[in-house]
Parts: sequence; structure tokens; C-alpha cells
Amino acid sequence: MDLSGAVFGAPVTLEIAADRVSCVRTRWESTATVRVRRAEVDLGYAVWTAPVALTAHPVPFTDRGGVPVDESLLTGPDRVRVTSVQGVDAAHLVLTDTDLSDCLFSGAFHLDQLRLEGRTTLAPTPTGFHRRGIAPIHWTRRRTLAEETPLARPESRTAPRTRGRRARAPPMAYGPAPPRPRPHPRP
Repeated sequence: MDLSGAVFGAPVTLEIAADRVSCVRTRWESTATVRVRRAEVDLGYAVWTAPVALTAHPVPFTDRGGVPVDESLLTGPDRVRVTSVQGVDAAHLVLTDTDLSDCLFSGAFHLDQLRLEGRTTLAPTPTGFHRRGIAPIHWTRRRTLAEETPLARPESRTAPRTRGRRARAPPMAYGPAPPRPRPHPRP
């Protein structure tokens, strides 16, 4: 399905079952929900001025009578793959249950505000030996901060027992340290 260059000005909900969905250079002026089945989605250079949610729909769509829509002509795998978010502002984008392992992110900005929800998969970290020019480089999996820190014990086990009262904090000293007492001379 080709939505390239389309402009959506009112809130919209799209339900699409296709092999490929192209939303290149689309303009989304209002909130939108795009539910997709079994497709590769290209969002390159799309413009969002309001939140847009792209969601993988797990079961076949139904018509108004409740009958499932025939998907026998679709040949792709039963997952939604996002192939490109190149050149987009990802601040208003929410991706749910999508595969980003082959996604092109170059030129996108505000990627730190991109919301990934559900079982969204990313490309694995490369490991082993690779070449950069003639020099071999060894890649190792970098652990995240959550994996490096031990699990914190519940506060009730580490806090001092106070029999229902709050523990008092030690007094804080502000300003210069008090002078040290001088030792007395020996006779």
C-alpha cells in the first residue's frame, strides 16, 4: 500500500494488512493510530505534528460483520518490520511490537524520545572479531547499567529498626569545621 505524499489533517485510525506499506513523505497533522499486519513499513521523511502510533496487530482484522478478512494473498512473514525512519523527527512516534533489526535510522533526530513499547526487537549487538581496515577489532557485548548493579534490597531490611518511629538523621555540620582541642603540655 502506498501512502507516499499523503496529508492526514484529522484524527485517523488506519488498519492495514499488506506486504509493504510506504509512508514516505506523508504529513500527519493530527493524532493517528496505524494498525498493521504482516508488512514492511517505510516511514522515511514523514512529518508528524502530533503523536502517531504504529502498532503490529496480532490477529487478522475483521469486517463490520465480525468475519475475519482473508489474508491468503499476503506472502510476508507474520510480523511487522519497520525498514526506515530516515529523516524523521521521532519525538511524536510510538512503535509497538515491531521489528527494528533492519531499520535505517540515519538522518533521524530526537531518537532519544522515540517510544518503543511491547515486544519491539532491535538489532543484536555485534560480537567476535571484525576488521576495520587491516586491524582486527574484538567486539564484546556491553552490559547495561541495570545488569551491572546488584538488585537493591528492600528498604525495610536495610533501614535501622525504630519500633514505628522514623529514624533520625545524624546532625549535619555546616560551615567551617570546629577547631580541634590542643593537647596539654606534659610537666
